[in-house]
Amino acid sequence: MSAVYLLSDTESQVIYRIDYTFIHESDVHEKIFEYSGVVEKSDSEYLIQSLGGAKKISDTTTDD
Repeated sequence: MSAVYLLSDTESQVIYRIDYTFIHESDVHEKIFEYSGVVEKSDSEYLIQSLGGAKKISDTTTDD
């Protein structure tokens, strides 16, 4: 998780990154995407309200 921003007493926006690595015979392809979402606290649980907003951070290919 990259960041958490308080929206209200029960809701927060979260920013997170996912790294994807694809290993091929001749190269390695790596992508990093950043996503955002909103979670809501309900008692002792956190419920996902929304997910999305994909933003490509990097996209690289290196010879194997």
